[in-house]
Amino acid sequence: MQYIGGHIFRLNSLKVPSDTITKLLYGLNQMPFLESIPYSETKTLIIKNWFALFRDGAKLEFDAFISTIRQGGKLNLVELRYECETNSDCFIK
Repeated sequence: MQYIGGHIFRLNSLKVPSDTITKLLYGLNQMPFLESIPYSETKTLIIKNWFALFRDGAKLEFDAFISTIRQGGKLNLVELRYECETNSDCFIK
């Protein structure tokens, strides 16, 4: 299995409504991340098309973690959403 990813780059998040918690939103075709730790917004950014990983017969696994300086930080939700093209046979099971 191929490993792709790293620290998701917060500054490149799409706009989301204001809230008391951090919400990040990305298009899978332009995932911005850093390959090394610790996280720093001054490091060289990598952008990959993760959507291209979704192909016939592909088996994908996702790992998620949180890196925070605040005590008690937690991930509430990691979610992938998609919409099939009209008259296509796409599905994810």
